[in-house]
Amino acid sequence: KARPIPTRTFSELADYWLEHRASRKKNGSHDKSIIESSLRPFFGHLTLEELTLERVDAFRRLRCPNERDFSVSLKERRRRGVVSPKTLHNHLTLLISMLTMAVDLGWVKSRPTIKKPKLPKAAFSYLRTADDIQKFLLAAKKEKRGIFELYYTALYTGMRAGELLGLQWSAVD
Repeated sequence: KARPIPTRTFSELADYWLEHRASRKKNGSHDKSIIESSLRPFFGHLTLEELTLERVDAFRRLRCPNERDFSVSLKERRRRGVVSPKTLHNHLTLLISMLTMAVDLGWVKSRPTIKKPKLPKAAFSYLRTADDIQKFLLAAKKEKRGIFELYYTALYTGMRAGELLGLQWSAVD
């Protein structure tokens, strides 16, 4: 005989996630920010069984009324209190992961099949040729000390901004 699944709220799931998952991530504060500013205010009072696709769709409409409109400026989105399609994508990615964990924990039998918004592929239209790179680096040499080294390292190592900013001379061979 199968044991009944105890009723859990999204808020309990959020607490569990923050303690057991976000705390182990490199940047768990990002998850905490999304949970506390967006997910918990909308879903926190619901039981996990009440977190249906219809509720997720309502969340989508509230947070990003026009998912396909990539032209709205950041200033205008803030004025309206909405997020960009990319931000909505990030929030839904976290929500999906959290609900998958709830299934794995046995807190709920299944999760809704949530589709994330389609994002346009960013066109990479700069620094395409060796000549472009040389012009860029020559311009960087004319800037203040350290700028050329920063851009040179970024271009030839593929390091991200956070990795570059955290780089210490003692780590350079």
